[in-house]
This record gives sequence, C-alpha cells and structure tokens, in this order.
Amino acid sequence: IFDHLPLAQAPRARFERLFITPQAADLPALCAGAGVPCATVPAPELPAAVAQAFAAGGPQVLRLVVDRADDLARRRSAWAAVARATAEVTP
Repeated sequence: IFDHLPLAQAPRARFERLFITPQAADLPALCAGAGVPCATVPAPELPAAVAQAFAAGGPQVLRLVVDRADDLARRRSAWAAVARATAEVTP
C-alpha cells in the first residue's frame, strides 16, 4: 500500500528499507505447525478459493502473491480510466 502514497517518491533505497517488509518466514510451514491449512492461490483463482474456504469452515490461510510493480501499474491504470469516465459525464 505504501507505493500509493507520496512517500514512495523518497529515494528508492530508503523507501525500500523503511516501508517494504520482505517476508523471510515460511508461511506454509508456520501454518502447518499450527495445524492450519495454507494454500498459495494465483490471483485469477482467488474468488473460487475464498468460496471453498468459507464452505470448508474453520481457520485457513490463503496466500496471494502479487508483483508490486504490476499491481501499482494496474491500479493507476484503473484510476486513470475512472477519472476519464467521470470527466466525460461531469458538466
């Protein structure tokens, strides 16, 4: 989420060190140790995986891995499309 804030304009090395938290923990192993099912789910399969998790009940972890740069570009593109669409209908 920090990539969407003005502070993302800080020097990249400083921004990465202060606001980006790389995950060194093995989440599936941690979940297994706690007896909680964990699945890594590709983005297109997320809605079905969430529906399955609710149907199964009980605690579960769904792990969605995203590329930060791709996510930021897609969001900015969507925001630009909304701005264009609303500009067309605003008197």
